[in-house]
Amino acid sequence: MMIIMVMPTMMRTMHLLLLQLLLLSIPASLAAEDGNPAQFGQFQDAGYADDRHPALFFGARDVAGLRASAGASSHAHIASRLREAALTMMERRDDHLPPWDPLEFGAVWNEIYGNNLAAMAFYSFLYPEDAGARDFTIEYMDRMAAQPSWVAVALPNQPVLVAYSLAAFATAYDLAHEGLDPGRRCKYAETIAAAARNLSSSVSADACCLGSRDSSTQAVAMMTAGLVLFRDGVHGHEAPDWIKTAVNILEKSLIMLGEVADGSMGEGVAAGTAEGRALLQFVFLAKRHFNVSHGDNAWLRGHFDFFYRSLQPGFQRTIGIDDSELNWYYGPEAHLAFLDTYVLRNGSGNWLASMINTFRPKNGTGAPTRTRRWSTLHLEYIWYDATLTPTPPPDYGTPALHRFDNWGVVTYGSPQPAGPNATFVGFKSGKLGGAAAVGDTVRGRRYPEWVAGGRTKFGNGRERPDQNAFVFAPNGVPFVVEGCGGGFTWHGNVPMFRADPPAPASRPCKPPWVGQTPEWCEPEGPRSPSDPRRDGRLLAAAERDGTVFVRGDSADAYEAGLGLSSLVRDVVLLNPQLALVVDHVRLDAGSAVSGAASFFHNLDWSFEQEEKGILHGAKIPRPDGDYSLYWTDDQNRSPRALLVDEPCQPGFQIKGTHYVQIEFGVRKPLTRLAYVFLGPAMALDGLVMVPREESVDVVVQVNGQTYTVLLNSQLLVESANASYCEVTHSSGDAKKTFRATGSATAGNASSPGYKGDHVQRLAESLQLLDVVFGKVAEASAVGDALWCKNATPGEAGGGFLCRCQSEGLCLSTDNQECAVRAVVFVPLNATAASPVSSTTLAPAASGRAEARGFPAASLRLLLVVVVLPPLLFSSPTSP
Repeated sequence: MMIIMVMPTMMRTMHLLLLQLLLLSIPASLAAEDGNPAQFGQFQDAGYADDRHPALFFGARDVAGLRASAGASSHAHIASRLREAALTMMERRDDHLPPWDPLEFGAVWNEIYGNNLAAMAFYSFLYPEDAGARDFTIEYMDRMAAQPSWVAVALPNQPVLVAYSLAAFATAYDLAHEGLDPGRRCKYAETIAAAARNLSSSVSADACCLGSRDSSTQAVAMMTAGLVLFRDGVHGHEAPDWIKTAVNILEKSLIMLGEVADGSMGEGVAAGTAEGRALLQFVFLAKRHFNVSHGDNAWLRGHFDFFYRSLQPGFQRTIGIDDSELNWYYGPEAHLAFLDTYVLRNGSGNWLASMINTFRPKNGTGAPTRTRRWSTLHLEYIWYDATLTPTPPPDYGTPALHRFDNWGVVTYGSPQPAGPNATFVGFKSGKLGGAAAVGDTVRGRRYPEWVAGGRTKFGNGRERPDQNAFVFAPNGVPFVVEGCGGGFTWHGNVPMFRADPPAPASRPCKPPWVGQTPEWCEPEGPRSPSDPRRDGRLLAAAERDGTVFVRGDSADAYEAGLGLSSLVRDVVLLNPQLALVVDHVRLDAGSAVSGAASFFHNLDWSFEQEEKGILHGAKIPRPDGDYSLYWTDDQNRSPRALLVDEPCQPGFQIKGTHYVQIEFGVRKPLTRLAYVFLGPAMALDGLVMVPREESVDVVVQVNGQTYTVLLNSQLLVESANASYCEVTHSSGDAKKTFRATGSATAGNASSPGYKGDHVQRLAESLQLLDVVFGKVAEASAVGDALWCKNATPGEAGGGFLCRCQSEGLCLSTDNQECAVRAVVFVPLNATAASPVSSTTLAPAASGRAEARGFPAASLRLLLVVVVLPPLLFSSPTSP
């Protein structure tokens, strides 16, 4: 154990001895080997290494090494991006500094102020010689501290906006603390405390949203605020409550996510990076400060695949389902740096981060947004381990089938460089509420102490009506992708249905076509309630020698009144530039459904009409050739399609979508609909369907070759040897065959399983917090009394400081009198018309005043070191 204290006079010798005695009972597991050198990029010691900041992500002894790395080759690629961010902000001050005017500050979605501050403050910390950056950072913080609230007045029910500002401001406070004058230290600390108090009421009541990105973001912001103020004499008694509230929420989320062994996040890749950013920060901070370890968490171990296997060729876009965005909201370089340093230890995370950073557009479509592009730079720098040589996974460049069983998603062909025959296929048919394990949780089967009342106690995040969605990128060109980010069925490349007569209770978003539930007809949310039975099912997936077969059923995702007995979609990749999709629509005897409409989207280019004999189709002309699709039903009818260009809702990267709408008549009991998608090297010669009672042959002729595809229309085959799909490829005298049998049936999601020990595991984690809180508080209470008793006004931080702190006040800027910080944050549920209170730092009358609303606390000037093990996990090769 190592204890470091700073005392102005020899009068504190007795105090030092007493503190040592009081801390002897801290468990040995919380102590690191004395003298172990700091290795940034590896897990550091706890945040109480001495009486100075920084302490949040690293300690004062690590500062020299971090700053030296900024000029070294090891971190140059991150440091250059930090410098670019800082210079851009300083050169365009009016575009990046928060406004002084509270109404202007809160007029719009304002997470940009927090996101940019973290990067600016970290740059200023790395380069202390840059006085301009230091002054800019201070002005930035002054402007944020001047706000009566970080709530967006126009969006009063979005406490997550307070969280973005709070997490960044607290991080900046920790980094800038040693260079701040006493007045600013006091002012900034109270700003943090006021925001944390304000947010805590929302977070405490937010158990309904466990596992959502907003809940996790708010909780980690509270934890961050608590950790930077834990040593503060005024707020140190409140900070443990904020931290414990946050840990309670985040631990529950991680324990439940531990059943999601495929590493996915049900909100999709883009929105998933928001929750991932919060959860990875929590994992780091919990281990660093309290020795709470998540090394055995199955979700964390599998999370790399969520980034690696969801990428389309070229490293610019992801699968796009669920959130329907092009790529990542936050990072993902910081996420990947964390995973490599603390989980993988093989260089794959660093390699993928480098590839994404190299190939992702810097401007325009697919580029990081202005609001978020710098938001994780400081985390990437801190977590990056330069000793891990960037190394691609062994299967890089070889197309492979990957199944996210928990998520209900299948991908093939990612990642690889974009180019001829670099093909990506994506398919989704899963449970509402995200991953399968989480979907089961909200049904009340597990964690009854935490998730009561079904779905109302677990966040549904960005649920989208996209069961059986299909994505196709031949040659790495995004040909068929999901549409805008709004929650409409016709944006998801899935069918909609027309009933004749319509169901009396039906209120479709696109009359007369009825989609999946929940649909978001209005901006405020889904019109149809989230029924936990309305899931998709991933039924089968198989691949051999580049031929891929995937099957899903989405009937339960539609209103029961439609009378869909099953809605099976088969996706068959026949060659890298040829894909076949077949829908098997089976109706109940009493169903009123008379028509189906299918939709296929492209976000970059409009479709044009195309015809091939009796077949109707559509194409996208490109410099490398036409990307085209054709369709027919099992009576070989091919109707002309509608071609639509539709703007997206405001607030998304995507400005608009272009889609093909194909309308078919359907009949009882079974109708089969076929769609064939061709890259520029494929010329269609014919498309014919030959229906049977419980199967259908689809004959596709291209480039003088014939593919005959036999598909079983039954939902599930009866045995492992029975066929879902048989493909015969004839080219001249040569024939190749492919067969997907019952052995390809998708089983239950791979999961460590529900163990029933979640309450105990949570209690053990919270107990580790209590150990640190209790011992440090006990030592500080005795130390404060001795220090203030023996201090004199002439000493630095002497009698005046003790008297002010004991009354819950701050010293004035000149250190000559007590001052009260009057901060009144607008409540989170305030309306736009609520009065805005001012923020002042005013001297108290006669040097003494009552701090209304701020409980008194003694000065914690003397700090205890609790040094934790040097690695985040127990070994460098496994968490």
